[in-house]
Amino acid sequence: MVYQKNVVFTLLIGMLLLVNACEKQQTRYYYLRTKTYIPYNNTPIKGLKYTIKEYEFKKPLIGFGEDKPTGWELYGLAGEDGIAETKFSRKWFNKSYSAVYDFTEVECPYPECIIVNANPGTTLGAGNPEYIEFKVLPYMFINFHFKNENCFDTSDHFQFKIKNIDDAGSLDWNFPWSVSSLYNGCCDVQYTSANKVPGGRHVIIWEAVRGGVFESGVDTFLLSPDVSNTLNMFW
Repeated sequence: MVYQKNVVFTLLIGMLLLVNACEKQQTRYYYLRTKTYIPYNNTPIKGLKYTIKEYEFKKPLIGFGEDKPTGWELYGLAGEDGIAETKFSRKWFNKSYSAVYDFTEVECPYPECIIVNANPGTTLGAGNPEYIEFKVLPYMFINFHFKNENCFDTSDHFQFKIKNIDDAGSLDWNFPWSVSSLYNGCCDVQYTSANKVPGGRHVIIWEAVRGGVFESGVDTFLLSPDVSNTLNMFW
C-alpha cells in the first residue's frame, strides 16, 4: 500500500512538471498602445513615456510572497503623433507585465494643462491588446456673464448645471443645481471662477421662471484659450 501511494505521488509530481514544461514553451503575445491628445480638436501631444516591467509570480504551491521584478524592461515614448506602441512576445508562463507611465515630459501647448485620466500604470494581459487614451486639457479660469434680458420682476428665478464632457466623459446629471440669489430678478452678473478649471466642451442645462412662466434649455460651449474663456448666458 505504501508503494502504491508513492507511485501515485510520483506520477502526480511528474504530471505537474510536464504541464509546467509545456506551459513554459507556449508563446504569449502582448500589445500596448497609448494616445495622448486634446480631445476637442484632436491635437496630438507628445512626450508621454512608459516602462513595461516584467515580474515573476509568487510561488504558486507556497501561496504567499510578492511578485518580484526580473529586471527585464521595455520602453515607449509618444512622438509628434501623440502615439506610443509596443509589441512583444514571451514564453514564460510564470511572469506578468505592467506598464508604468511617466507624464513629466508631456508637452502642454498652453501655460498650464491637466491630464484628465492620468493613472500610474496598466497591467497587460496575454493576447488582450491594451488601448489607453490620455486627454490633455488647458487649465484656466472661466468668466461668467448671466443676464435676464427680458426681466419681469424680482420674482424671476434662474438655475443651471454645467458638465465638461471632455473632463467627465459622461452625461450623468445627478448632481445639485447651481442656485444663487445673484441669478434671480433682473440680474446682470459678471464674475470669474474662484479656481482654475479644465477647458473643453461643456454642456449647460438651465431652468428659468419669468413672470410665473417656466422655461428650460440646453446649450453647449467650448472653453479654450484659443476660443474663449467666457460663458455668456442670456435668457
